[in-house]
Amino acid sequence: MSQQAPANHWSRSRKSPPSGDTIDDDSVLPFHFSRTDIRGRIARLSRTLRELLDGRHYPSAVEPVIAETAVLTALMGQLINPGSKLSFQIRSQGLLRMVVSDYFVSSADSAPATLRVTATFDDELRAMPAIPPLNAVKGYLAMLIDDGQGGPPYEGVTSLDGETVAGCAENLFLRSEQIPTCFRICVGRSNGTGPTGWRGGGIALQRIPRGNSLSAAPSPIAASLKSEEWIRCTSLLATAKPTELTGPSCSQLETVYRLFHDDEPLAGRPQAIRFGCTCSREKVQQGLSIYSAKDIATMTNEQGLVIVDCHFCGARYGLEPSSLGMDTQ
Repeated sequence: MSQQAPANHWSRSRKSPPSGDTIDDDSVLPFHFSRTDIRGRIARLSRTLRELLDGRHYPSAVEPVIAETAVLTALMGQLINPGSKLSFQIRSQGLLRMVVSDYFVSSADSAPATLRVTATFDDELRAMPAIPPLNAVKGYLAMLIDDGQGGPPYEGVTSLDGETVAGCAENLFLRSEQIPTCFRICVGRSNGTGPTGWRGGGIALQRIPRGNSLSAAPSPIAASLKSEEWIRCTSLLATAKPTELTGPSCSQLETVYRLFHDDEPLAGRPQAIRFGCTCSREKVQQGLSIYSAKDIATMTNEQGLVIVDCHFCGARYGLEPSSLGMDTQ
């Protein structure tokens, strides 16, 4: 996992951040500080969240968890190399059974990254205003990185010992990756300026040794967490207002500058994000190839079709058994 080189420098003498080349909504912007080994990213999602959630009929208690997972995935997905895929998986024994996210970075220059998230749950959640804290039940959070080269993915896993997705992710990076990490994520529905509907945003701070790689040997964890610069930056992050995180009243650059201007932030190139699903008829056919003719006959409906729904995008595929190489007659 590597981070793009910074493109802009903000001087302490500035009274406002530079205008720069920014995308803001549905993008993630990397930054770091000129005099410390703390790095960060700020992400905002609007249209992407609406396409993830609108029309999917998730319970109102589940939607914020999906939105928070999407923002978390965008914040961390910016670090992976082109052609790679980052995934988060939450699995629990509670009413929220599973949340899965995928973030894919194209090898094509300037192509946006694609993001998708889905969840499975018990119907009891439809009558509840919110899900219980994640650490109220047994489960785990996993992060997987597929480099696209055909080998086994890298995997980090931690138990669900945080109340929120962000809290669990902080523990994942601290324990599994040995990297001090702090997230502040806000999601919700907007009724103000701009398009109404879901908006989400967040900032991630990580203390990473210089060298632009998460694989570099980290400094001792205890010392990192107690360092003056880490305490100062995470304390400043805690003051971020929801509107500063989600926008659109101020840009990503303005938000970072407002919070950390004394630390001379250096901004990198923003990465655009779009909702995108990789499902296709061919992949569905390939997935069904593991089933026997008897299984396919059981799946075939009265119209003579095998119906498969994509949990990520809601696409429905109707396949004739003969297209699966089966004759169920």
